Amino acid sequence: MGIGIGIGIGVGKGSRVAAPSPAPTPSQPLVDFDPGTGFATITWTEEGVTPTEERVEVYRSSDGGATYTLDDVYETASPTIPQPCVLDLGGLVGPGYLLAVRIRAFNGAAEGVSVDSEPFQVDSPLPTNVIAAGGVGTAELSWGPPTRNGWLTILINRQGGTDGSGTTVFSSSTPNDSTASLDDSSGFPDDAEQHRYHVIYDFGGGVGGDVFSNYIP
Repeated sequence: MGIGIGIGIGVGKGSRVAAPSPAPTPSQPLVDFDPGTGFATITWTEEGVTPTEERVEVYRSSDGGATYTLDDVYETASPTIPQPCVLDLGGLVGPGYLLAVRIRAFNGAAEGVSVDSEPFQVDSPLPTNVIAAGGVGTAELSWGPPTRNGWLTILINRQGGTDGSGTTVFSSSTPNDSTASLDDSSGFPDDAEQHRYHVIYDFGGGVGGDVFSNYIP
């Protein structure tokens, strides 16, 4: 409880080497994740001595919390991380993903103490109301604007027939794009009597939600 081991290694008559004070104990971090921006605001407190170093470690799970892997580390030797600590976690989202934050505090040579947050959901949103309307050599596509913005790319693939990987015909990083006028005049297999469009939200750290439009002639 804040008291180091009392007796060090003697290096001379009557001399002692003091053991390092234990590292402070962080409280469980509280995380407020903003789905509109991808930023997380993290707060915690510490008991005991002032740490000589702090780290914020971000762990990600893609299997519902059964396992977590370390994704990123934010650290300082100043000695403490200013609070609230705001991190951009937008690139770590993905289908069904959970994140958890670990605060780790150190005091010189003393072993660090770590405390984990509760897991929080950062699932990818799906495009909504994807509608394609065919014209003469063009296609008008519309969809609901992303509920999360500022850190995604909207991709649209055109697919002939009922399968195939398609061809990317539109890409935008404008946050609130929700319409596209597309060249619909060529590029299909001979047997493709109808086709559709594939709207994808790409978040960099993992492709987000994707939805197909209706078929058009």
